[in-house]
Amino acid sequence: MIRFENISMSFSRARAGRLDVLRGIDFQIQEGELVCLLGPSGCGKSTLLNLAAGFLVPDSGRVVFGGAPVSTPGPERGVIFQEPTLFPWLTVFGNVAFGLRAAGVNPGQVQAKVKETLRLAGIEGFDDQYPHALSGGMRQRVALARVLVLDPKALLMDEPFSSLDANSRERLQDELLRIWQAHRRTILFVTHSVQEAAYLADRIVLMGPPPAAVQSEIVVDLQGPRDRNSPKLRQLEDSLRSQLGALPCCHVPREADRSERCRSK
Repeated sequence: MIRFENISMSFSRARAGRLDVLRGIDFQIQEGELVCLLGPSGCGKSTLLNLAAGFLVPDSGRVVFGGAPVSTPGPERGVIFQEPTLFPWLTVFGNVAFGLRAAGVNPGQVQAKVKETLRLAGIEGFDDQYPHALSGGMRQRVALARVLVLDPKALLMDEPFSSLDANSRERLQDELLRIWQAHRRTILFVTHSVQEAAYLADRIVLMGPPPAAVQSEIVVDLQGPRDRNSPKLRQLEDSLRSQLGALPCCHVPREADRSERCRSK
């Protein structure tokens, strides 16, 4: 479904030449798979997702989606950002309906499709609310619904739950798994949280510090529904922490994931 073929990417820096961010990234995501990109902050995870979205073009290599090279954004690849970028002047219904209306979909079909998607995203009954009246978790549900209503083939999710409190984050992780298991859309999910990657993923692609390359790919052999307290899940988390801790500039402490960050040794 999504292939990264020998991707390299760099960015210009004022008075400091170019910064190599990605080097020789080569892996693929199968249709219906939920893959987490895991790595320290600043390792190029979001850059890789933006390449898949068509927001960026690599210096070398290419991204292929469904057999066709990616060079521009497209509706078949729905993107969900860390912050829910909703239109504050539109209600929940209006935000979710926006893309359908812009595409000229029949009003009756818009009504039915939006109602169905609000139910799927767990925000049924909030149609007339405005974003300012919603919690962070609810706003992120609306952002998810706004993408799902367009029926994309793949979801590209850039740390979508990282700004939420722990309880909201876990609830939305559960909701995402429920939606994914019901519809089996392909998902590329960026995170720096070991717990999140272990809990969500079919497969984890571990990236190192810049210029980032794929350090390892870990198949998560855990059947759903997953138990956050299961010994196997804890064992996987410990293994991921060990692998991250072995990277040249990344130290991950044993305590809660919110302490995870790249530290210079």
